[in-house]
Amino acid sequence: MRRRTVPGRVSLTEIVREAVASVSGMPGRSLLTLASTLIGIASLVALMGIAQTAAGQINVGFSLLQTTLVSVRMDPEQMTDADPMGFPDDATAAVTALNGVQSAALYWQLDADALDLDVRTRTSTQNLADSLAVYAADAGVDDLASSVRADGTGFTDYLVASGSRTAILGERAAEKLGVDDLRVPTTLSINGEHFTVIGVLGASESVPQLNTAIIIPSQTALTLFGQPTTQHPAHMTIRTDVGAADLIARQVRYALRPDAPSLFIVTAPQDWSRATGGVEDSVSGLLLAVAVVILVISALAIGTATLSAVNERAAEIGLRRALGARSRHIHLQVVIEAALLGGLGALTGESIGVLIVVVASAVHEWTPVLDPVLLVAAPFLGIVAGIVGGLMAARAVSRLETVDALRRS
Repeated sequence: MRRRTVPGRVSLTEIVREAVASVSGMPGRSLLTLASTLIGIASLVALMGIAQTAAGQINVGFSLLQTTLVSVRMDPEQMTDADPMGFPDDATAAVTALNGVQSAALYWQLDADALDLDVRTRTSTQNLADSLAVYAADAGVDDLASSVRADGTGFTDYLVASGSRTAILGERAAEKLGVDDLRVPTTLSINGEHFTVIGVLGASESVPQLNTAIIIPSQTALTLFGQPTTQHPAHMTIRTDVGAADLIARQVRYALRPDAPSLFIVTAPQDWSRATGGVEDSVSGLLLAVAVVILVISALAIGTATLSAVNERAAEIGLRRALGARSRHIHLQVVIEAALLGGLGALTGESIGVLIVVVASAVHEWTPVLDPVLLVAAPFLGIVAGIVGGLMAARAVSRLETVDALRRS
């Protein structure tokens, strides 16, 4: 007995096969249809990736520098002739004993006007005090710089305590004085006192003033030039473990002078996590709005392109309906075609966006940061845009009469 074919029965597999054949059979039209999704998703991934990468670099910078430094200085209004320094003799030892402190350095600038400083080298014909500051510091000053030049050395506790006539130069001060090789002895004269240059500090980001300074041991400065002045009070910069700065800022007054904690002005690092968190929330909201706009534009573009394709294929659609295909089968094929194009456009755009982020990060020597959620969601955004656009075109198919469609052939 002959098996009878039931009209209108079409499997999902056949519909998908037809959709794939339609997409691959007209590559030019397909490329134009997916172009809007490709551009939109590439822009979204690139914008979010670059924004997240830049935010990551900012957070790293603040975390490693600003949020680990505590500054302490003598309050000029609390200075007295009996105790102009304010800091005790064992100030550095008392602070470094606190849990969470990595290093501490005590320093102050010599008052060039009050002391009438005269700084010269053997070859200089003018007073260098006009362009280079003179600082006094203890042995912890080495930790304020990125490094100490290999051909020299920094201060030691012995050099500071013994009042040695030695000096360290900041990076730019060494360049100005032409100190290229410390193996060649270099001496400085400060108010007639001779100092031997023993080291050159690398760049200091925590105390930039030291980059253009001549630094002498604190005990030597006290012996030769006296105590700090109200114009230039003593400072201490403390480097802490990450997350310990706020605690150290509250404790350091009492560690230095439990009898007079009000002598000091303590500057704790700003809580950048709140500020950057607010900025990141704003940026995330903005990018979410951009994603919605891109989704809408992509859906409209796919819908318009698919509708144009449906009009071109009106005769084909009319023939299929005349042979038994139902409206829902045609609708489903149109939606599947649009979803395929949306997904392909999103995948391609995502790849281009990731490439843009990687290249931009490499140019700036950053570590690229991309949210995995975005990478997973991007193809689905394209598919959703395709489905929405396909549904728009499917409405036009439902209004297309079989006879009218066949007449277009």
